[in-house]
Amino acid sequence: MRRQACKAGCDPLVFETVPTVRKAFERCDDRAYGCVVCDYQLPDGNGLDFLERYRSQHAHRPVIFLTGQGDESVARMAFKMGANDYFTKDDGFAVYERIYNAICTQIHHFEEGRVRRETERKLRSEQEWARTYFRLADVLMIGYDAAGTITHVNEAGQHILGYSHEELSGVPFVCELQPPYEREEVKDVLERLRTSPPGTIITNENDMVTKDGTRRTFFWRNSAIFDEKGRIAGFLASGMDITEHARQEMRIRHLNRLLDAIRSVNQLIVREQDASTLLQRVCDIVVTSHGYADIHIVLFKEDGSCRAFSPSSPGSDTPDIRKSLETGTVPPCMKRAMDQAGTVVVCRPDDTCRTCAIGTTRPRLRSPTGFHTLDATMALSSSGSPPIARDAPKTLNSSMRWLTTSPSPSIHLSSRTQKNMPRNSCARAERITGPSWRRAR
Repeated sequence: MRRQACKAGCDPLVFETVPTVRKAFERCDDRAYGCVVCDYQLPDGNGLDFLERYRSQHAHRPVIFLTGQGDESVARMAFKMGANDYFTKDDGFAVYERIYNAICTQIHHFEEGRVRRETERKLRSEQEWARTYFRLADVLMIGYDAAGTITHVNEAGQHILGYSHEELSGVPFVCELQPPYEREEVKDVLERLRTSPPGTIITNENDMVTKDGTRRTFFWRNSAIFDEKGRIAGFLASGMDITEHARQEMRIRHLNRLLDAIRSVNQLIVREQDASTLLQRVCDIVVTSHGYADIHIVLFKEDGSCRAFSPSSPGSDTPDIRKSLETGTVPPCMKRAMDQAGTVVVCRPDDTCRTCAIGTTRPRLRSPTGFHTLDATMALSSSGSPPIARDAPKTLNSSMRWLTTSPSPSIHLSSRTQKNMPRNSCARAERITGPSWRRAR
């Protein structure tokens, strides 16, 4: 065999020989061989005994079996037990060249198989990790094929969107899951993914429409998946639901606009002393300068009747509001504020202000926010409001004092913002009593 290695002109194989089955097992337990060549006739047994036990411990390592001329039944049994090749010993030196070539071939195949098996093992492990993460992740994860249609949606995504995997399979990247105003941006994300190099992550933020019609805002991380030839095999999008975070940001912007409006009103109060003109000017400032759709300010007499009513524009001065106030029909939130000395908070105006004429003036807009100032320590509140609102009550209270002329009045200010108005706004009402107001005039 060594002569064959030298003849082949390659790095010679290292051969080790042992005389018995027992010695063979001892040697195989100590080290791993690239190939085993086993004779059938051995002093303490036969090659089939060795092959059976060796194959049970080393399923993939190659074994070449040798036997005498005409032992075909032994050869069949050897192949059945897992031998990789078989040779007879009666062909002289010519057989050694074939055996040597067979050894080289089997070692080469074994190494290729070992690398392939290790690669497949790692791939299976990574796939299992990916499947487990895809299944357990609490963010929305969507897999797409190369054409951009949905192939996978994790359990969290199905729960958030309200659709089953079967309902979402085959849906395109740009679809009715996004509101119409978001689809161009989503389409642009897909086109950028198609032209981006491997490893690129594209982020975006857009709304999604759930099965029940609810719109939720997601922050997305999108990436293309490439095959071994560098071609796009699909896309993966991971979306984090940031709806509440977005609403909180809207509340902060809303309160900042409100504080800006209050500062503008304070400056106006210094210049304007007529209550009626002041009411109208306050409405105009809040609407034109601070992003509100409309605003109404109502002054009440001490007996609860309407003293003055000013809308932000003639178009918003609807007959229903004026008629309701003139007939003494006062919304429950204002009435409670006038009847008690405590604080009245109106949460979720969609539910509690549905029958209020002031609150339903423009139903196409989002819910109103009411500010009822009926106490010298009037406060402003917004559901989950940030600390920025803490100084608003004193400022607004100071401003509203200039809008009153009777000893113990009531004021109702109701506003509707544009589409970024926080839905869970609140209104707080408190009691205003005489002495401090008389001094403020």
